[in-house]
Amino acid sequence: MLTLEPTVKSAWGISSFINQTIFSILLFFAEIILRSFDLLPFPIGSISGAMFFIGLIYTFIVPSLRYRTTRFDVQNDDLVIEHGILTRVRTVIPYRRIQHTDVVQGVVERFFGLARLIVYTAGTRTAATIIPGLSLIYAEDLRNHLRLYAVEGDEV
Repeated sequence: MLTLEPTVKSAWGISSFINQTIFSILLFFAEIILRSFDLLPFPIGSISGAMFFIGLIYTFIVPSLRYRTTRFDVQNDDLVIEHGILTRVRTVIPYRRIQHTDVVQGVVERFFGLARLIVYTAGTRTAATIIPGLSLIYAEDLRNHLRLYAVEGDEV
């Protein structure tokens, strides 16, 4: 089984920090509004501060756990992806079921030179499966590799 790029832990941590900071700021403004109508029995900033603290813990713990539990393997006939911190999920995608693939980069992923490979399949309960934390070059190579195998499977 192959692992993700180690820098994905930093990318996930930064993305999580940005998201939880924005959420905490919005929650703080909601507290100000509720307090102005005497609907908040707590001091301003107590709920948003607690949520920010919980978000910081999440930011430092979850990316490492997610990195350690996400694996993938490119086999002869299948693409195998394993992920999940509490619930382990193993997805096996036969090459012949692949419809198309996309390589996607967010802002933080671009900064770290990372990408996600999205594999769209036919006739499954989840039409798209994502392999996160790949280097951009490897994600594009894997996309091309899967496209070749998917085309060869159609000709058989």
